[in-house]
Amino acid sequence: EIAYFSYDENHDFHLDERSLRYYYTPWIGADLSKGFDTFQQLDDTNDDHLDSLLETIIDLERRTGSKCQADVITWRGMMTKIMATPFDMFNGYAPALSFYFSQLFMLLQALR
Repeated sequence: EIAYFSYDENHDFHLDERSLRYYYTPWIGADLSKGFDTFQQLDDTNDDHLDSLLETIIDLERRTGSKCQADVITWRGMMTKIMATPFDMFNGYAPALSFYFSQLFMLLQALR
């Protein structure tokens, strides 16, 4: 990890780690429907992940005074989707890869 960005409950962008959470293994017998009645679906018609990722890199380079030293640039949510692919039968996506100045940008494009 080289930098963080977060979205708040209104999906406003922030250059910090306020939305970073830890994973806690659920106990056997956990109620998997808990919170389902209060879930609010995000309007994802405007996919702004690339914009936020690039804003974060720009901020990192301004703060450090040097070019981002990473071969692969993505966000952890994309890596989670890739790892869950064998178990996800409902949500299709295709990788969108872009090679720019010796850096590979990995994004996902929803198949709709």
